[in-house]
Amino acid sequence: MDPVRLGGRLLSRVGLSVSELRGTGMWGEPVDLGPAIATVRRAVGMGVDIVEVPLPFGPYADVVRRAALPDAFMVVRLTGPVADLGVMRERLGRPPDLVLADEALLDAMIGWPVRLGALTGPATHHLRHDHQIQAVRGPYPAAPPLVEWCEEREIPYLAPSAAILGEGRHTVALLAPRSPAEVERLFDRAAPTPPAAEPG
Repeated sequence: MDPVRLGGRLLSRVGLSVSELRGTGMWGEPVDLGPAIATVRRAVGMGVDIVEVPLPFGPYADVVRRAALPDAFMVVRLTGPVADLGVMRERLGRPPDLVLADEALLDAMIGWPVRLGALTGPATHHLRHDHQIQAVRGPYPAAPPLVEWCEEREIPYLAPSAAILGEGRHTVALLAPRSPAEVERLFDRAAPTPPAAEPG
């Protein structure tokens, strides 16, 4: 499978989303970050080079910071306004490589020293910030016009399913394992095609 170009780097088209990690306290369970950190480190050890953090301020950020991933391409999702990039840098332990946000938030972020991408919904067919957007993170199934819009501009479309890989050369699957054992199953390079994963 050909790599995808994102942020000036050639990256694998199968990345890790930490959105389903257990032991973070996000699901009401006791906090034990050890297994979550082991899951992230195992994925990166198997060659995963894109890591998505759904909330760059909570326990997921703590997991990524403690996992120490200096070479991974760090993608964060923002769902609310943030004063500046320094807040994320401090919590993650380093600045993110790409910040994904709703279009309504992007206007305030233009000029930040970070690459920007858009978060979209199932009814989104195009974006108005096309000259600043370096990636789009949307649902799967994706709206075909939006994937085509991204393909025409050679903008990666990131989605939470391996099935997105068949929809274009610039698509990226963000898989969400819950344990090191699931990492082994989802990111095994010997598999002819990546198996599907639940949305994350």
